[in-house]
Amino acid sequence: MVTTDPQIPTKHGAEALLDAAEQLFLERGYANVSMQQIAEAAGFTKGATYYHFQSKEDLYLAVSKRLITNLRDQLLAPFDEPGTFEEQLRKSIRAVRGAFGGNMQRWWSDAAVVISDQAKATFIVDTLGVADPSQILTPVFRRAQEQGVIRNVSPEAAARIYTGLVTAGLDHEKRRWLPNDHAEQEDERAIDEIVTVFLHGVQGVPPDASNRQ
Repeated sequence: MVTTDPQIPTKHGAEALLDAAEQLFLERGYANVSMQQIAEAAGFTKGATYYHFQSKEDLYLAVSKRLITNLRDQLLAPFDEPGTFEEQLRKSIRAVRGAFGGNMQRWWSDAAVVISDQAKATFIVDTLGVADPSQILTPVFRRAQEQGVIRNVSPEAAARIYTGLVTAGLDHEKRRWLPNDHAEQEDERAIDEIVTVFLHGVQGVPPDASNRQ
């Protein structure tokens, strides 16, 4: 077990607490985890835990920021990898699906209740640097526009549309009731639909801008 002087705030100490808290919050849920349990899991005294974080809510907020930052990195990483834009979109959606599977659903439900309205007002901006989470994808779609892949819509609008399709198209609750092999098939079917609608529209052919009113 890690032993740390509770009077010496260290990066290692804070990270150890975040690691322990993240695991416990995801496994048990916010209401079923105490600061004492987090301290013991990290190898700290309870007093040392409060030295690094003022409250359980404060620690939960720090964990949430780390989870959201990790999700952002997983979402964006495929767009820096080789492959066509369509292949990159598919990889990105799979990353989101994986990130929000399992115990992450418990965090998502807890966050809506635990994070105060005041904290929510600045949480996304402080964590992602944008007020609208979808806009972290704007640079991706701006590059796609410059390459001629995205047409007839601004990068900002493309980011909002794509995020909406991904959010609505991956039914995690339905997936929980399916056998594993069927769940994977359902995921791939949903990904096909999302990418097809996003890139080609429901008619399957991008509209001719010259015919638009």
